Amino acid sequence: MKKIMFFAVMFFNAFIYCQTFDGNLGSNSLRWNTEQKDFNALPRVGINPMSIKLWDNYAGTGAPSTYGSLLEIYGKYAHSVSQLYFKSTWEGDKMMFRSAFYNQNYWGEWRTLLDSKSDIESSGILKITGTANSFVSGSLGVGTTTTGTHKLAVEGSVGAREVKVQAIGWADFVFKNDYNLPTLAEVEKHIKEKGHLENIPNEKEVLENGINLGEMNSRLLQKIEELTLYMIEMKKEIERQNEEIEKLKFK
Repeated sequence: MKKIMFFAVMFFNAFIYCQTFDGNLGSNSLRWNTEQKDFNALPRVGINPMSIKLWDNYAGTGAPSTYGSLLEIYGKYAHSVSQLYFKSTWEGDKMMFRSAFYNQNYWGEWRTLLDSKSDIESSGILKITGTANSFVSGSLGVGTTTTGTHKLAVEGSVGAREVKVQAIGWADFVFKNDYNLPTLAEVEKHIKEKGHLENIPNEKEVLENGINLGEMNSRLLQKIEELTLYMIEMKKEIERQNEEIEKLKFK
């Protein structure tokens, strides 16, 4: 009977301790390098004096969310403090970063490094650098989310030192002997009826559909080459007329 009572008391005593775990010195705490560690308090993991802390459901000052984990790394005085936040909400998951100087209360803005909705996102300047080539398998939009059938869509102007267009054809066929050069009378008739040159889109078409740079350059060159042929023929006609005039002078 004494043995039964002894085990009952020991079991009841262990149960009471299990319900009153408070992290104070004793069986509930750990002395590590003469420093007490409270396993009931935040952060969940802490290493000092050069600190690495891991917080669960961190909701500190300026936190992006009350649901997420935060990894904080900082060194001695005047060193930079860095925080890496793993945000998890119904809106999606993000990995964010911010930094500050140690022992100061001014933090920089949170920078989004990864976003589960858009894969890569930045709330500041996004830089992608490397010594090799970079490849984008899909479409790329700058200032727009609507790329249509284009691999690159830009909402705004594009600045470049040089643009190279891989053309699929050129207009040198105008100078071939079998080219059917329209007469100036035919050109004039088309202009009067249509209000633009043949094979050149009108204003309405350009405003609605834009232009294909390579194709348009080829068409404009075709008109320039046709104009060159007209000028050559006109020069020959003027020379013939001058000869006729000279002949009339001596009659």
